[in-house]
This record gives sequence, structure tokens and C-alpha cells, in this order.
Amino acid sequence: IRVRLNYLMLGLTYFINTGVSFSLWLFFFIAKFQEAICATLGIYSAEPLGRFGHMGPTMGMLSHQTIGGMVVLMLMGLWTAREHLRDVWSQTWSGHSEADSGELMSYRSSVIGLSAGLSIMGVWLWRAGMPGWVVPIFLFAAFAIFFALTRVIVEAGLSSAVEGLTAGGFVVSGLGSSLLGPGGLVAVGYTLVWAGDLLVFAMAPCANGIRLLHEVKGNRKRILAMMVAALSIALLGSIYMTLKLGYQYGALNMHRQYFSWFAQEPFKMASQFISTPVAANWA
Repeated sequence: IRVRLNYLMLGLTYFINTGVSFSLWLFFFIAKFQEAICATLGIYSAEPLGRFGHMGPTMGMLSHQTIGGMVVLMLMGLWTAREHLRDVWSQTWSGHSEADSGELMSYRSSVIGLSAGLSIMGVWLWRAGMPGWVVPIFLFAAFAIFFALTRVIVEAGLSSAVEGLTAGGFVVSGLGSSLLGPGGLVAVGYTLVWAGDLLVFAMAPCANGIRLLHEVKGNRKRILAMMVAALSIALLGSIYMTLKLGYQYGALNMHRQYFSWFAQEPFKMASQFISTPVAANWA
């Protein structure tokens, strides 16, 4: 077990509930204990699942355990909120505005936005080369990961958290690379841009911001506009600075991880499974 002092985490753990911090330590040691037992008994699972996930001789087992826990966490969260979701659905069609007067968006706008967003994402993935019947499976896995990481970050008070298995790795492992075809594998590889390295993604900071607004009174619709403006400025600014610094100093001279390794991963993943097809792994 590697031990090092991280001042960012040290400061954040001061504000974390003791029960939550104990759970983080407990499950970390359970994972390490499992790795030690498997190494002692000679049990290995080196299934190729992509770069962004658990690494090492037991990466296959830990990755699938992680995605299973995330799916359960998402489903349990939806089940717990079933009464509220039922009210949201009824309010969407009834048009009453009293119940959502304190929300950032009206229930109708939220449902329409979610439906439109999923439709655009689905059509985009399909047109990019992913088989149409695979698109719902991929989006289910991706949003299970987004939901679980967001809930863990917000409720545990963490600065960040990463997934143990990407949605692309989940699809390839569950269906096999041959069913996706070369075009589908290239489309899966490109999804690593927004569903690969999830050290930073929009859902977690937005959820943290919304949680802080519980004590704020007044018109919250303006705050939504501020959040959209902040995200837009950050997106455009990061694109501009990336291109500017890349052309000014040469992208190969910039941070190797972000400008070289990560930039190559979508193509490496696609070429790996195209040149070396793998079957579905349900064992």
C-alpha cells in the first residue's frame, strides 16, 4: 500500500462526516485485501477494459464490481425518489407551477430538456458509427457512472472521484468487440473524450452548487442562467487556451499526460479491439 500526504484531501477530510470517511477507508482496504488474496492464490483477471479504470492483475474483477455498485447506487436512488419522480411526471403534464416554484427549472422544462438531451446524444452516437441497439446500453452505463460519482462526491464531500470502468469498457466487455464492428469501436473510442477520464465533469459541481442553494431564498431561475454562463465561459476559454498554447509552444511540449497520452487513448482503444477482437465476458 502506497502512503503519501495529499494536502487537498487532508483539508477536505476535516469537513467529512466520520461515518463517510470510515466507509471510504473500509472499502479501500477491502479492495486491497482482495487484491492481496488474489495475488497469493494466483487468481488474475487481466481483461482489457481500457485505460481509465482499475489497473493491475485484478483489474477485471474490481472494475466489474465497481460498475455493479454504481448501477445499484443509481437504481436505489431512483427507487428512493420514486414518489418525487412520480410528482414531477404528473406536474409535467398538468402544468401546475406551484410545486416547482423554488426549483432552478420547472419540472416540464427539466423533463423536456432531459428527453431532448438523451435524444441528441443517442442520434449523435448512432451517426458516429455505434449500432443503434447498443446506444441505449451505452447511455445507461454512462449515466449510471455519472449519477453514482455525483452522489458520492456531493454526499461524501470529496473534491473528485473517478470510475473503475468506463461506459465504453462496459459495452465491449458485455457485448464483445465483434458485435460493435470497426465503426462502432471507433465511436466507442471517441466517447472517452466525455465519458473517459471523469476527474472533472459538470454534474458534480452543479449538484454541489444546487445543494448549497437550499438555504438561499428568492428567484433561483437567475442562478441557473449564471451557471450556464459560467460553464459556457469555462468551455470557450479552455478551448481557446488549449489551441493558443498548443500552437504557440507545440502541443508535444505541453503536459504529457493531457496532450499526448490522453489524446491518443481513443484511437488506441479502437485499434486494440479492432486488431485483437474480444468476446463477451459474462464469467
